[in-house]
Amino acid sequence: MQKKTAALPADLKYQNYEHVLSAMGARKMFTIAELSAMTHISRQTVTKAVEHFLAKKVIVPLGKGSSTAMGGKRPEQYCLNGSRYIICVATHDRKSTYSLISFAYEKVDEIEASGHMPDFTLEGFLSDISKKCGLLLRRNHIPKESFYGVIFCAGGIIDSARGVIRFSSSSPRWGRDVQIRTKLQQVFGDGVHVCVENVAKVCTSTMLFRNEARGRRVAVFYFDYGVAVTFLEDGRIAVGRNNVNGELGHMMLDPHDEEVCGCGARGCFEVLIGEKRVCRLLGELPAAQRRQLMEGYDGKEDIRVFAMKRCEEGSEPAQAIVRYMAGVFGSALRNVILAFDPDLVLLQGSMARCSDTFLHLAEEKVRENKYLSEGFELDIRRSSRSLIELQEEGGVNIMLKSFLGDAQYGRADASENE
Repeated sequence: MQKKTAALPADLKYQNYEHVLSAMGARKMFTIAELSAMTHISRQTVTKAVEHFLAKKVIVPLGKGSSTAMGGKRPEQYCLNGSRYIICVATHDRKSTYSLISFAYEKVDEIEASGHMPDFTLEGFLSDISKKCGLLLRRNHIPKESFYGVIFCAGGIIDSARGVIRFSSSSPRWGRDVQIRTKLQQVFGDGVHVCVENVAKVCTSTMLFRNEARGRRVAVFYFDYGVAVTFLEDGRIAVGRNNVNGELGHMMLDPHDEEVCGCGARGCFEVLIGEKRVCRLLGELPAAQRRQLMEGYDGKEDIRVFAMKRCEEGSEPAQAIVRYMAGVFGSALRNVILAFDPDLVLLQGSMARCSDTFLHLAEEKVRENKYLSEGFELDIRRSSRSLIELQEEGGVNIMLKSFLGDAQYGRADASENE
């Protein structure tokens, strides 16, 4: 009589399968023994996870591998399915990107569309996404059965479980509580999996799948046309009751500032440190100083990063601009540290290209607080990866997680919640 094994509790089963899935993404090919060694999960549980992902066509068999040095049985090898695809849609201030990517994290094609996001109506955006995604699939000859789904990486307050954009200052014409997943589902049809997630959380998910945050409290600053901060603790992205945690671009630093943010408040972090504000400060410089600072500027580079480069070269007007930006960032960083006390602060996006001088000045601002002066350890690092890379990898991560039956990332797989 065959001995029955006790079923794993749902939460533990989910965590184990998630760890196995992360390990799969870290290698081109793998065996059950290798996955077990990487995750420290029993071979029996890993075998069940592999069977699950095979059934879901997330992975495919590659045949027998090499025998061990002891001459043992040749193990079965597997890899992520490079013949199933998703499209990752990410919106920025002046453009949108549509990336066709396989489950094996291989980028097949990309369309970059220009346009100022706040100018888009919802209907115009839905029409555009339908055309661009259709073009990607047609010109790469992707059959319907090989196309798994679309992930829309959006800014603002996103209820990913319900697929709702509660509010986004980057798309003010859309209004509040936009049922964006439902509308996208109508565009693509029921056979296509649709996911909507906050773009900063998508980028941060890359740290989780690479196990770069295990055992650490991490604050990830995301800089694009807006600013967000994602908090990682115990290997998870912190998600609050109302999905507003992390919207620290709207942390009020100067309530007397004259400019009103898209959120309706004054003195928001992302306004004070934004390109628009820096351009205004440049415009207030005497003409001779402005010409001296802007020498060599091609109009394409982030003006903040360009000012930092000129600061390093000794430009005095640039030094004043950098001191201003560092003061703003240092004030915001100080608030984040006092609230969360992270082990690591990671910068992603445009400001990840900041200079050493900028970081030094920002740290000086942080340490003006007596609680954060002597003996306080501050670890700030800059990501070398572009936001597009992070969005694409993170998009695949989150879409693959839908096979775990996690309702947070779209339609739940009821069989995995037994």
